[in-house]
Amino acid sequence: MTPLQLSAVSELRELAQLIHHRLLQLNRLSSKLRQANANLRGSRATLRDLLRTDPLTGCGNRKALDERLAEEILRCARSHEAISALVLRVDDIERINREFGHRAGDALLQGHARVLHRRLRRTDKVYRPTGDCFMVLAIGCGPDDAGRLAEALRSAMGEVYMTAAVTGEEELAAGEADQLQVRSRVSVGVSSLNPSADTPEGLVQRSLEALTSAAPAAP
Repeated sequence: MTPLQLSAVSELRELAQLIHHRLLQLNRLSSKLRQANANLRGSRATLRDLLRTDPLTGCGNRKALDERLAEEILRCARSHEAISALVLRVDDIERINREFGHRAGDALLQGHARVLHRRLRRTDKVYRPTGDCFMVLAIGCGPDDAGRLAEALRSAMGEVYMTAAVTGEEELAAGEADQLQVRSRVSVGVSSLNPSADTPEGLVQRSLEALTSAAPAAP
């Protein structure tokens, strides 16, 4: 057998080095692609969350409520677990916006949201489907427990206030500071799942009907 010439050996070494270099480049490119895909998935998840979140309060919005409610009704129909929907309406938020400005109304709504998040269990979810309403999905909560929970939440929301400077239109009693505590009235409506008959729309509608007949709490 004829031995390889020195030039041929050198060419083989150069080829091996080139192949190794290309493999390293491909590995780096593959790693970058994996990172880019992970970033893209994270961006999509963030966007999905943003599209389902009320930007003012951080609660779920109406889209998130509709999706979660449909899932929970199907799940509870199979498992026979109770679920209740509680609607809590801030009755006089429009008046507060007019008299004290939208920043005051926004601060009050944010305070209500924080109270609801603190008072609820991890399995319960709170949403803000409209400007003046919050809705709570209470999982594993039947009619009696839902009624007690609704009153507890309404009472807690009644303690929320923000301070506003007194204008020339308000009068203060002797010794009072020049700040007003601005509170809001809260009404509540409750409905519990009827697994054999309820749809997501029906459960929400019954909560709204109960809300319509509810008397607001004193401020």
